[in-house]
Amino acid sequence: MGTSKQRLLPWAIVFVVGLLIGWLGLGWWLLPVRWINTDPVDLRPTARQQYLDMIAESYDLTKDAPRAQLRLQSWSREEAGRLVLAQADQYQSEGKLMEERRLRALAQALNLTGAATTQPQPTATRPTPATTPATGTRGRLAGLLGIGLAVPLLAIGGGILYYLWRQRRATTGEAPAAEPEEEEFAPAAAPAVRPAAARAARPAAPPAASMQEFTATYNLGDSEYDQSFTIEDASGNYRGECGIGVAEKVGSTAGPATALEVWLFDKSDIRTVTKLLLTDFAYNDPGIRSRLATKGDMVLAVPGQSFILETQALVAAAEITELDYATVDPPRSSMARLTVKLRVQAKE
Repeated sequence: MGTSKQRLLPWAIVFVVGLLIGWLGLGWWLLPVRWINTDPVDLRPTARQQYLDMIAESYDLTKDAPRAQLRLQSWSREEAGRLVLAQADQYQSEGKLMEERRLRALAQALNLTGAATTQPQPTATRPTPATTPATGTRGRLAGLLGIGLAVPLLAIGGGILYYLWRQRRATTGEAPAAEPEEEEFAPAAAPAVRPAAARAARPAAPPAASMQEFTATYNLGDSEYDQSFTIEDASGNYRGECGIGVAEKVGSTAGPATALEVWLFDKSDIRTVTKLLLTDFAYNDPGIRSRLATKGDMVLAVPGQSFILETQALVAAAEITELDYATVDPPRSSMARLTVKLRVQAKE
């Protein structure tokens, strides 16, 4: 089992879900893109109407035609004429004679001409204060849309994580392990023993009966080495897995191993226990130790070295039975061959 890949998959899913939530929640709702210092030609119709009114009112007070011409330079001369005259015709139909007079005086001073019928601005009535907060309303709608999309994504991500967690715990055709072991190893007949003593003598099977032994060997050149074993009880029910794989390589990604990881997974425990076997070089290198610090406890690889991996319901006694170093630089940095023997049994 590739434990490193299995441990990275949930975090990758969480990263993608978090990225989408940040994109929708922050980008659309909390910190949306806002336009500032835009050109007048990019204004929405209501803002453009106010802008033209401002230019006409300023010209009416100052009679400064060059300044008014400068303020209309975002449009072509024909387009500016169509916009100003169309707005003047609209004010005429609404009975706003002062505003109409200002716009026509502006058009006459700048010699603006154009067909008012081509004005793209809608001929609706002048917006009332109730329509002013349209931008805020759109922002709130965008925020609600972002939340509406983020919540299902978050639920999907959580569901995937929960499924992966359940998949590691669940097994096909699993049966309670306690009662079969209890019945299997209960005394067939004990006439000379009192009932209370008989009940006290009925716990789980002796360690020797439920123990499983595995041997894993790493050889130089197997840069993707990853060996695993299935742990079962006396009735054949799945209890977990154990194995050994490459944790750190020398030089390139295809280099020899300088550290191996021995791991134990228990289906009744949510965590995977890991021990790291380091060469002399890796064990005394601060950089390598810093990179491996989060993966598990570190053990100096020495022939005859033994260590324990323990979970909620399983315990594994491991021993390094063979270790040969490769004759490469740096010295004692690469494993040519390493063999680990694992003895796994259920706790009583």
